[in-house]
Amino acid sequence: MLQNGKVLIAGGGNVSDGLHNGELFDAPIRLPKITSASTSGKKLFVTGKNFEPAAVILLNGKELKTSIDVQNPTTTLIGKKSGKGVKPGDKLQVRNLNGKLSKKFTFSN
Repeated sequence: MLQNGKVLIAGGGNVSDGLHNGELFDAPIRLPKITSASTSGKKLFVTGKNFEPAAVILLNGKELKTSIDVQNPTTTLIGKKSGKGVKPGDKLQVRNLNGKLSKKFTFSN
């Protein structure tokens, strides 16, 4: 992968002649995806996939103070002091550091 996020694939020819072909591809974008959400006391737990270490939880578009679950850093985020503020029907999203957003997830717990 190159610094600009593109992937360079080179090949073709034989070893003595060098490489004859090369192609440049955009790396696939892995969007975060929420699969469930729950609360426990003052904490909001959001689980899913493709969460980056600096990802944040959005509650109805507002960024929450977020930490990662150290045992499951790419699949579980914790909204600190958010558990009592979330209610059924609220919309959750996860935003990764690169700005990519998950689809909206409707809280129902």
